Amino acid sequence: MSENSFESKLEKIKEYIAILEKDEISLDEAIKIYESCQKLIKEATITLDEADSKVRKIIEKMGNIEITELED
Repeated sequence: MSENSFESKLEKIKEYIAILEKDEISLDEAIKIYESCQKLIKEATITLDEADSKVRKIIEKMGNIEITELED
């Protein structure tokens, strides 16, 4: 799995969350980890948005298929 893949970003976010939940790090370290998480979340969101766009284009090409939004 590539370090830049969506899945690897999710795994890294999970690792960071586990570190933050332990309360065994300094505030400065926690802030740095938080910033890293935010960057990864933004990158993962962009990847998901791009995937959504690609899927919608495929559906549009197929024609007459209704797209239903999922609830959060």
